[in-house]
Amino acid sequence: MNNGGFLQYFYNSSGNRALFASRSFETIGASHTAGIVKRACAVFPNGEPPSDRTEREELLERIEEQIEDALSELDDAFYEYNDDLENLVLTYVKQHQADFK
Repeated sequence: MNNGGFLQYFYNSSGNRALFASRSFETIGASHTAGIVKRACAVFPNGEPPSDRTEREELLERIEEQIEDALSELDDAFYEYNDDLENLVLTYVKQHQADFK
């Protein structure tokens, strides 16, 4: 996200896991950020970006002009960092240390 915003994120291979990202933010307690990611995913038909990169890129090429403004606004919302992501991740890892061994 920090290298080009949502549009770039969806074009990159990282976008393969966009739906997983919103669930991950929920899991660590970053509900505000999760909501932003869900809204970004919702710009796609059926509200879900394809997990296949090639399919997603082809779709983005067709709809990019229609979704660019909405994603730009969501970039701005994301960059406000209303959730303390660093501390939420650290707290989650500390609480689930056994899962990381």
